[in-house]
Amino acid sequence: MSIKEQKRKVLKMLEDEVITQEQALDLLEMIAREGDFETVDEIKDGPMEPIDFAIPREPFDFFGGGHQLFSVAQKVKENAFSPITLKGKNSKIAVTSYSGDEIIIKGWYKTTRNSNLMIRLEELDGRYFLDYNYHGVRYLGFDVYIPETMIPAMMIENSNATVEIRNIEASEIIVATKNASIDLHACESKRILATTKNSHIHVRKIKSDFIELSTTNAKLKVKEVLSNEADFRTTNATIDIQDSYIENSLLETKNAQIWLDFNGVAVEYLRKAQIEARTTNANIECVLPEYKRIPYRISGTTRRGNVVTDSDNLIILAQDKGYLVAQSPEYEKDANNLTFNFQTTNGSIRIRDFS
Repeated sequence: MSIKEQKRKVLKMLEDEVITQEQALDLLEMIAREGDFETVDEIKDGPMEPIDFAIPREPFDFFGGGHQLFSVAQKVKENAFSPITLKGKNSKIAVTSYSGDEIIIKGWYKTTRNSNLMIRLEELDGRYFLDYNYHGVRYLGFDVYIPETMIPAMMIENSNATVEIRNIEASEIIVATKNASIDLHACESKRILATTKNSHIHVRKIKSDFIELSTTNAKLKVKEVLSNEADFRTTNATIDIQDSYIENSLLETKNAQIWLDFNGVAVEYLRKAQIEARTTNANIECVLPEYKRIPYRISGTTRRGNVVTDSDNLIILAQDKGYLVAQSPEYEKDANNLTFNFQTTNGSIRIRDFS
């Protein structure tokens, strides 16, 4: 068997989870050492093909021991709506729904010395939770498959690794990690809470009565969100809101720009909305839709900068350097209007109007 064929076999075994990453690396290293004794003619036998390595979901362990796999499942009682709580450690968590009647968890872990994890998916008083010896692992991550419409509330907790949630419908979704990102996609819930530190939060295609996103030193990116109320907070990083309709929202950051873009919001969702945005040492910019005139009222304050609007027919209620209160002539007559309360320091405020 040629060197190339041996490498392919090792990679296939890794892909099929017959061997661990550490074992695969050891085998590839051994094959490479044996290849040093081949002749030049053997090495040049045919064109070399690139070897594709898949980026692992779990971290590499360079100190030996490898990781172990586990799989647990629990059938959800018929017509039952049960909360679920899952906790990982230092490795990625991914959650999605499927058309089945079991909660299925497939994961990986690395133990500390002489640890017995006893991993179990338990049900207690109608609540499901993943139980294991948390202090007995260096890392533990997993993929979770949840029956559609069977879980009313979900709480996911992790540390130093990403949490990714897709296609989940629940009355409450709570996600927490630190030093790693959170990604929510195509979820629907009455209440969504997501918090991390030093890493971004991205949400897209979300429907929720209330949504709260909180991080530090990293960007908040919100796209295609429909919500009655929202609270978005970060520091030293941008808040970017695109194609979203939120009736009442608070956006707060420091030393970074706030960007609001209403241009992609479907016309049927453009109703009465109030937006409060606060930052320091940066601009606040808002883009109104081109396809529909939306009357608005702006109350903008900045210490060093300007408050600028593209409209030339605003009624000025109060104006000074770095201060403007103004509204469209139709603002008080039209039930569908936007109210902006923007504050910054050492930056400008601008509304790009429909005119």
